[in-house]
Amino acid sequence: MVIRVLLIAILFILSLFTASSASATIILDSVGTVKAGDDYATNVFSDSWDMSNGEDVWPVYTNINSPSFSGGTFRGVAANSDPQVYFLWGGYPNSIASPRDGNINPVNA
Repeated sequence: MVIRVLLIAILFILSLFTASSASATIILDSVGTVKAGDDYATNVFSDSWDMSNGEDVWPVYTNINSPSFSGGTFRGVAANSDPQVYFLWGGYPNSIASPRDGNINPVNA
């Protein structure tokens, strides 16, 4: 029984060495360009999320002071350690949906 356990242990150790010596080679024949995917905000709202206007972010900010848009950048000062910005609002149950409500415009991911 001891010999059998010893033999199994030796075979196991040898299998580790043979498995680690394997390698893979990736060959890229040419440099290519990957086409950009669909832009959700452009397709659904005809307005990309490029931070050029106030509609790019849901206007209810949580724990953010002085929100502003300038030069394609959204800026705000965190009021505490939990600032929150939403691109899509999930809405409240049984409430009237806004045009950019995630409940009526779900992301197909």
